[in-house]
Amino acid sequence: MFPAESEPAPRAFDASADEPREWEPEREPEMGEVPSVAELMPENKGGDDDISLDDLLDEIIKAGE
Repeated sequence: MFPAESEPAPRAFDASADEPREWEPEREPEMGEVPSVAELMPENKGGDDDISLDDLLDEIIKAGE
């Protein structure tokens, strides 16, 4: 079946439009620096990059205190 000639042509998507559409989520505000586990760990621990889960858990607990 052919579309009726009276139907409007689909609109092209305009990516330059800044206004949000109904189906788009609201924009979230910019977040600052997200902390990571690397910031909690000591810099030099014997030159070994591997760390045990127990050591990691201890550092997380210390950071929360």
